[in-house]
Amino acid sequence: LHKIISNKEDKSFEIIEKEQIIHEDLIKLIENKTVINNFTENLVDIKIDVIEESYRDIYNDNCSQNEIEQNSNEPICNYENLLDKKTQNTFKLYYNESGKYANYGRKLRKDFLEWVINVKMNQYIVKKIKKILKNNELVNFIKDKIKNSNFSQDKIIEFLCEMNLSISKNIIGNIALKEIYNNNKLSYKERFNGKNINQIVIIK
Repeated sequence: LHKIISNKEDKSFEIIEKEQIIHEDLIKLIENKTVINNFTENLVDIKIDVIEESYRDIYNDNCSQNEIEQNSNEPICNYENLLDKKTQNTFKLYYNESGKYANYGRKLRKDFLEWVINVKMNQYIVKKIKKILKNNELVNFIKDKIKNSNFSQDKIIEFLCEMNLSISKNIIGNIALKEIYNNNKLSYKERFNGKNINQIVIIK
């Protein structure tokens, strides 16, 4: 991990700064190991593993969230990690601490991902967050409710709000029009009874 952190080529200031914070946390944990008993040492080892795994898989992954979305072949209904109550409680905790939702539009915030690591969230939550990213689960949830339910846009927004996430009608409309109905406005109107079709701003 130290070698990865030391390689600062082609990295933004924000990423380098966060890497240094993670590195400092690792040093503190390693130093603390010399004065604690074996049981606690095991817990420290687990924390170190979580930080290292989080760093590799969230910050040092060569595939961006956009690439994940484009390359994902997962079934449309694959969003079980998004429904996990502990994960939703993590979204709520982040909101309570920051005043911001864990997502911005169709993606999880970078600030949220950094927060997950900085507060040393347990490995269960880290893995859930990784799977949500990998499977593009927020978009999958929206697509599933558009295709396989009669939920209105307001209802989809309400469901996501209950998960402590936020989404706009414009984003739902774009996902429906571009990714489900292939810009077929008639199909879109039939699904949503003609609502909001004139207000949609196509996001390329």
